Amino acid sequence: SCFDKKSATVSASVRWSSVSAIDMDINSNLFPRSSSDREKGIMPTFNAWRELGWYQDLTIGEAIAHAASARPDDALVFASSDGGVVRVPLGELHARALGTAGALQARGFTADAHVIVQAPVDARSTELLIALWTIGAVVVPLTATAGADEVAHALRETGATRAVVVPEWRG
Repeated sequence: SCFDKKSATVSASVRWSSVSAIDMDINSNLFPRSSSDREKGIMPTFNAWRELGWYQDLTIGEAIAHAASARPDDALVFASSDGGVVRVPLGELHARALGTAGALQARGFTADAHVIVQAPVDARSTELLIALWTIGAVVVPLTATAGADEVAHALRETGATRAVVVPEWRG
């Protein structure tokens, strides 16, 4: 299960890469190794990735802050409720997330707190996630279809002490 205590603990300590998981597929040719190394099954190390600039020791919050600083006008695109799209500049989204992070901290959300988030994929929820990652919280995502049993399981297994659920999903 993705909600077991070990996974939740690992999630709290993961340092995220600037390379997406798709780019790091072990069957791809993106690894810094020779064909003879591939034949021997030798895998590259994070040190090799660091040297190539593919990996940085940043938390998700730090990586987003860095990206927002370097490319504030780059826009993230979200589906809107009317069927269109909403474009939000990364710098603006990060600034709003910092405000949300302050509000969450004022309400007692802390670094390393396990927080259940049950929300749609949209600009507001992304702002919330960035805010939680900025303060160092561990996000425990749940889908809209998660019922009482799944929520109870997530609470038990992750030790979540807080939850954020959008009003239209409360049941």
